[in-house]
Amino acid sequence: MFVVAFQIGGYEPCTVTDFAVCKRHGLEQTIADTLGPGGIMRALRTIPHLWGYLRRHDRGLPGRHHA
Repeated sequence: MFVVAFQIGGYEPCTVTDFAVCKRHGLEQTIADTLGPGGIMRALRTIPHLWGYLRRHDRGLPGRHHA
């Protein structure tokens, strides 16, 4: 088991933009890291990079499977 932690795009401009877009449309976004429109945007930015990381990791460990 391993833990991977990273933020694609950084706080500025990405997270700031997530909050601004929600506010512009009348939505209150409290954290924007897992739920709501901000969480969806973060996931769309992060998932391609996470899959790339996992593919590179798998190449180095033949026969391993992720839980």
